This record gives sequence, structure tokens and C-alpha cells, in this order.
Amino acid sequence: QLIWKNARKFNPKGHWVYDQADNLERVFKRMWVNCTIDSRWNRLILRNKRRRRSSNSDMLAGQGDQNLILGILQGKWQCKPEAFGLLTIDGKKGIYAKGNGLLYDFKILKDEGVKAKWTRQDGGSKFSGTLLFRVSQAQDSWKGHWQAEGGSTGTWSGKRIVETKSERAKLLQENQVKLQLKQLSRSEEFLEEKRAFSKSAARIIDTREQVPQKKLHEVKDGYNGWLPKRFSIEWEVMRIMNKHLIQDDQKVSKSLVVNICIEKLSKKAADANYDLENKTASAIDAMVSKHQVLKESIRRKGRALELTDEGKKCCLNLFPKGAPLAG
Repeated sequence: QLIWKNARKFNPKGHWVYDQADNLERVFKRMWVNCTIDSRWNRLILRNKRRRRSSNSDMLAGQGDQNLILGILQGKWQCKPEAFGLLTIDGKKGIYAKGNGLLYDFKILKDEGVKAKWTRQDGGSKFSGTLLFRVSQAQDSWKGHWQAEGGSTGTWSGKRIVETKSERAKLLQENQVKLQLKQLSRSEEFLEEKRAFSKSAARIIDTREQVPQKKLHEVKDGYNGWLPKRFSIEWEVMRIMNKHLIQDDQKVSKSLVVNICIEKLSKKAADANYDLENKTASAIDAMVSKHQVLKESIRRKGRALELTDEGKKCCLNLFPKGAPLAG
């Protein structure tokens, strides 16, 4: 619109530039009315506001991390700027500026930053805003930025006040113990999950029917693990893996194993009238998760299968001569 105004301003009426400016303005207004840019822009702004509101809860740290960092913040802090004075945090509130300021509503974020709200009475006027800061690794200071509701911002930092060296060492030791307990709890949770998985796997191994399988194969070297039925899908998979193991190829493409099984057992599948590809994939999944004779990994070219130690023992019992059986 500024271009058209300038065209009419600096060219006399009747000039072709003046006339073209009028024509272009009419065309633009007609096109602008028919397009929906304004409504689409308003919908986009509204959607982004809703997305920001819904993502606030996702940004918060876990309850354990919140309790840990909030515990570190307890105590007295000397603030900068000096006008903020001494900050005393007790529980979920902090008093500063000689009692004229209040820090509250602490929220610990996933990146271990801290967000809080503040209000301060200054010369009959009341100010409020937010504070975003991060505690140092030594846990004896923090630094961040405050923002007022009016839009002004500034830096805000604090340094812990400890009366004596012994109290400082004691406080540091307590915080280190808290961090160690946090790491220990995480490792304990991992070990507990691992133990629970091992127990469930042991129950699966104990309850499966191994007697018919032992009758079909001669058990060597004291191996009492899982053995597939002769010429079954599982047996064919182990035959393929054993063949590649002899050729010193530890990892075999999963798709290659499936294709070879389909080629070898296609006649049997046609007679039995079932989907061989799905049956083979299900059998391999059971050999990975349930029988644990195979290990599955992801490579750049796709998924790969590898014999576990248990799987190598199984192959030794299935194919004692070292070479795969014909089938």
C-alpha cells in the first residue's frame, strides 16, 4: 500500500504509473478479501498458545529430582544485586529484601533449572514477575535472570552463607550424600527391574515342556537347555545360523534367514496351509526373547541375528559334527 501511495504522490494524475497504482490496489483488495490469511493466522496463534500451556507439565522434573534440588536450596543466600539483600529459603518460600520480597512457587525443570515467582514491595509500589536460575555444581551458588510483568529483565544470583568451615563441609557432605542416594536409587530401580525380568524368564524356562525334545536329541556336554524339534522352523533357523557360524560370519541378516526358511519350507507350508513368513518371524522373536538362543541387533542395512552362548551350545547338540545337517 505504501508503494501505491508513493506512486500517486510522486506522479501526476493521468500518468500511467498513477493509473497502474489504482488498478493494482483494487486487485489486491479483492484478492485479500477472498483469501483467509487473517483467520488462518489467528488459528495458528491460538494453537501455539494451547500447545505451550499443555507442554508446561511435560517440562517438570520427576518428584525425586524436585525434592533433591529443593533440599539444596534450603538456607541463607547473599543476593546480587545488593538491593535484594539476604534471601532465606525455608520450605517452598523465600524471603528477601529485608522482608519486602517473597520468592515462591518453585518448579524444578527437566534440565535441572529452577523457575520461581517473586513479588516485592518498593516505596509503596508492588512489583512481581518470574525468576529462572540454575544451581552450580558445587551447590554453593546459583545464577539466573529475573523478568518483571512489565517486561524489564535483569540478572539475579545468590551465594550460600555458611557460618564456619565445618558447617560448610558438613553441608557439602550432606548434599553429596543426597546425590549418591539419588544415583543409588536409580541403579536400584534398574537392578530390581533386571531381577524381576530374570525371575519371569526363569519361570518360563521351568514351565516349558522339555521332555519330548530331549528324547529327539542326544544331550551333550551337560547341556539341558532348549532344543527345537527336528526339521521345524526353529530347527531350520538354527541350521542357517550354525552354517554362517562355521563360515566365521557372526551376524546374519534377519531378512536373509527368513527368506531361506521360506525357500526351504515352502512345500511344507503349502501342505499345512499357513503363512510361512509370519510363522518364521514369530519363531525368531520367540528364540530371541523366550529361549534366548539368538540376539537381535540393528545395523545400518537392517536387523541382524547372532547366536548367544546358549545358542552355540544348542547348535553343538543339534549339529555335533560341526557342519549343518542336510535338510
